[in-house]
Amino acid sequence: MKSGEFQTLELPDARGNFGKIADFLQHSLRDIKQKQQKGKQLFAVIILDRKPDYAKYKSIFTRENVMTQVITKYIARKINLSVATNVMKQINSKMGGESIRIKYPDFMSKKKVMVIGIDVCHAGKKSVVGFVATNNEQCTSAYSDIIIQPKCQELVTKDLDKCMYNAVQSFA
Repeated sequence: MKSGEFQTLELPDARGNFGKIADFLQHSLRDIKQKQQKGKQLFAVIILDRKPDYAKYKSIFTRENVMTQVITKYIARKINLSVATNVMKQINSKMGGESIRIKYPDFMSKKKVMVIGIDVCHAGKKSVVGFVATNNEQCTSAYSDIIIQPKCQELVTKDLDKCMYNAVQSFA
């Protein structure tokens, strides 16, 4: 994956006034978007002083449709090869890259095969069904969904058809 030019955006000192930072970011992101080439996706790497600010920053970038990788200053200071590798894997995945490829049996390469996984978790007040289905021939990208059902119900009796339909649409 090839990246274009990088632009550093230094936030104003607005301790305690997140509204000022939010306004600055929204204005700056709109300016950057107007100047960018059509079809290019913005990606922001954010290094935060304070972990509690994560949700606020993430929501601004999400509203502006900008993908992000957020790193706290604490992590940035203690970065090593393992941490850097994990951060790069996350960025690669967010940009549509593949982190792994598995050698599958020959029949899978000769036909279109979708691998589907379903599991039920009973930890909360309701049971949650996790549904995942691969949506490319290399099985490196997936569609996922959840179904909420009554507590301790193991069999999936509703909405599985919707998950399957959406998975097939995603695969097609």
